[in-house]
Amino acid sequence: MSKVPVAQIHKLRDRLSVAVDEGDWDKAAKLARKIVKKIPLALDPQKCMTGEPLGKPHLDGVYTIGSMRYERGPSHAVRAIRQMNRIIRSAQKTLDK
Repeated sequence: MSKVPVAQIHKLRDRLSVAVDEGDWDKAAKLARKIVKKIPLALDPQKCMTGEPLGKPHLDGVYTIGSMRYERGPSHAVRAIRQMNRIIRSAQKTLDK
């Protein structure tokens, strides 16, 4: 896996999408929690490893999972995905400022 946090988030998000589509809810919850742990690294100018002058954080292309896709999953997976969605939205608002 890449060392750049936002690239890691993209790969985890792709795997999360597949897990949700397949109904593998334990894996989906685990991947959502991993994404939540990577977001602070992607937002930290010292650790993000991106941008022209090294250290310009971004979350370009990191999207939430639509609620229609996961609403019928078990509660632990739904909670993890909702938390991830909330953190992604708040992180993107932070970066827009």
